Amino acid sequence: MAWITWRQHRLALAGVAVLLGGCALVLAVTGLRMRAAYASFTAARCAPGGGAATSRCTSLWGAYYHAGYPLTGNLQMVVTGLLVIPLLIGMFVAAPLLAREYETGTFRFAWTQAAGPTRWVAVKLALLGGTLTAAGSAFGVLVSWWLTVQEPIWDGSRWQADQFGVTAVTFAAGTLLGFAVGAFVGALIRRTVPAMAATACSLAAIAVVTYQKLDPLLAGADPVTRRSALLNLLPYQPGSPPPTFVSGQAVTVSAPPGSWPLRAWFTGPHGRTAAFPSLQQRYLAAHHLTLWIAYEPAGRFWLLQCAEGAGCLLLALLLGAATVWLVRRKAA
Repeated sequence: MAWITWRQHRLALAGVAVLLGGCALVLAVTGLRMRAAYASFTAARCAPGGGAATSRCTSLWGAYYHAGYPLTGNLQMVVTGLLVIPLLIGMFVAAPLLAREYETGTFRFAWTQAAGPTRWVAVKLALLGGTLTAAGSAFGVLVSWWLTVQEPIWDGSRWQADQFGVTAVTFAAGTLLGFAVGAFVGALIRRTVPAMAATACSLAAIAVVTYQKLDPLLAGADPVTRRSALLNLLPYQPGSPPPTFVSGQAVTVSAPPGSWPLRAWFTGPHGRTAAFPSLQQRYLAAHHLTLWIAYEPAGRFWLLQCAEGAGCLLLALLLGAATVWLVRRKAA
């Protein structure tokens, strides 16, 4: 069964290898070039941003930025494109996996062999799903490294919903879930093109819900609360730390390195939430107002990553079991 699975689906796996390999090559080349250019920038004792101190710093910063161009000019689009890869795997690898067998009628021949329908589908799902998950994990490691190389330009955070989904854990889990959804839909619809379309719609809906609801809910679970300092009152601009909103006004507050600020508020001398007409430090001190901040500490990042990965794994296993059940039901 293992040899038959590799032989039958070698073109699909080759397509995934070309897709991930091509993306990996681009990320590796641009990442290495940018890391070398940034090393020259820091060796010249220049400040991030290209510093106006010397023309040499400006030149070195430009060399660093252009070492990764055009990716450095479209970072959000690049990350969004990477998140589409599990959807493509679900559409073009998983959805036709069983749908094509049903549509062409070749499943009848496969089920007359010694393996039987249950072993036939279980081996396919296990081997292909495991291989794709391992590839997704390795690719997630590369993407995470590449994003760290971009930090001086983008100054993003791994806690942001888009970056949260492209680590070794979450990207692998998303790849496995995309494969499981495609296989289940293919076994349910039994027509290749409709199954591919339904898989795309299902995975797109899952991605939207995860991005808008689940990731923020996970990143905001049981935050740590402590006193903080008000750093500045400047409007939030790209490249500055994540904004914390206090009564509708964007401010930057002091939070531990690597943490994810969620919200901030002021309390008066009696501990009650206080309203304030001014955010000037002199006014705050005169009225004995204390600034509090709620945040997720850096140490919880991988714990929450594993929580999301475990959720995707559980859902993928349930879909895999449902797929096997559908095949057995058809065989009966």
